[in-house]
This record gives sequence, C-alpha cells and structure tokens, in this order.
Amino acid sequence: MYRILLAGLLLLAQLGAAEYRLLRAQKLEIPAADLTISATYYPVSASQNYAVILIHALGRNRGDWNDLAKYLQKEGIAALTFDLRGHGESIAADQRGWRLFQDAEYQELNANLAAVYAYAVQK
Repeated sequence: MYRILLAGLLLLAQLGAAEYRLLRAQKLEIPAADLTISATYYPVSASQNYAVILIHALGRNRGDWNDLAKYLQKEGIAALTFDLRGHGESIAADQRGWRLFQDAEYQELNANLAAVYAYAVQK
C-alpha cells in the first residue's frame, strides 16, 4: 500500500517539476553598425507573449541578469540580456572599452540599443 502511495507521489512530483523545466538559454550575436552585440535569450514556450530586455549598468555586463532572467523565464516571461557597447563581449574592432568613450561612442550606444530592440521585436 505504501509503495503504491509513494509511487503516486513521485509521479505527481515529476509532473509538477516538468512545468518548471526551463528552455535552454541561447547565446546570440546581434549585428549592429560597427560591432556585434553579444546577447543571451531566455526563451519560454511559444504560447507566452511577454518579454523583457534587461540592460546592465555602466561598467557591468549581461551576466548580472542571469538569475533574474531565469526567474522571469520560470514565470513565463522571455528575457533578452546583452552586453552594452564597450562591455563584456561587445567590444568593437578598435577594442575601446567604455572608460574611453566620448560623445560619439555614447551616440553609437544609443544606436546599438535600437538594434537590440529591433532584434527583440522580430524574435
């Protein structure tokens, strides 16, 4: 009797756990004018219509959002994280990091944000 009850509880636990299995995060490369933006997409099932773009702080990188992105994914909200220009893996060919930015690079950063948004809209 106990074996049947235990087997039933284990089956229910497995069925419940399947609901929380997350789809594998996908590393992406988003083309921008003069560099490739490194990103990670945390997908959800096709039936979900919610998504967020997570932008890290100056001097940080997209890895700051890993835990939040996984939490959102578990809640049925897709997430896209990316490295801003001059951060993480999104370094232009001239290898200029964010500490050397001048006005022109900050303007390019705005264009990069638009490229990320355009990519996310088509996803």
